[in-house]
Amino acid sequence: MPGGLLIHPFYSPNILSLFSIAFAMLVLIWALKIKNQ
Repeated sequence: MPGGLLIHPFYSPNILSLFSIAFAMLVLIWALKIKNQ
């Protein structure tokens, strides 16, 4: 969101990147569990 980026120029991108990395790791773990079954 542009407003959030203007208010917190350093805080918002870091939170978004952390969420994206955590989501990607969860998807990888889920995919490995499906393959093992």
